[in-house]
Amino acid sequence: MSEREDSDDGAEAVLHGTVAPDALHDATTGCEESYPDPSMSSAATASTPADPSTELNDSLYMKILRPSDALIPKPPATTNYCYYGWPLSIWQLKGALLRICRSYDLDGVPIPRMIPEMTFMLENKLGFRYPLRTAFVKAGKEDKDLPLKLYPTAPGISFLFLVGTCGKPFQDQRPTQEQVRILTDEWFGNPAQWMEDAKSKEDWLGYSWAC
Repeated sequence: MSEREDSDDGAEAVLHGTVAPDALHDATTGCEESYPDPSMSSAATASTPADPSTELNDSLYMKILRPSDALIPKPPATTNYCYYGWPLSIWQLKGALLRICRSYDLDGVPIPRMIPEMTFMLENKLGFRYPLRTAFVKAGKEDKDLPLKLYPTAPGISFLFLVGTCGKPFQDQRPTQEQVRILTDEWFGNPAQWMEDAKSKEDWLGYSWAC
């Protein structure tokens, strides 16, 4: 284990933070595979109709802001903020990095830093208009198959989210139907879900600047 991996200093800020591209580990060299710009695709999937606002019960889904917006179920009523996306396992994190860039140095980069690098590379690969973000979520009593924490000092399970209830920008910045389809079918293998923040709303304010 390298010295960089021995320290968790600043790990929480890195996990939640949006790291500037020039500050990221130079892991994308030679990684040229990319998808077509999903925002240019008008194809609708079987699970995401082209005009969902006219075909589905509006009471079940968040309001569609743009024709290309993915269907996002309305969030549940929770005490803390909640997020719509996927929990991250260590195997998903490392697998995604190697899939995007086969030469990625898994042994030389600490886990808390791998997370923003993975989200940055996914944003570019899938043509996201808005940043992908991460948060810490807590497991409910019914959540039996969730991954473990990515590192010991993390306050919860690492979670890649598309939409959150923590403010208007987090709700209005939506992925496209095609982007969600690709993430679901080709990266995570299961649909996105709503999960509750591991921290209270009061504690969230301490790191919201970096989400």
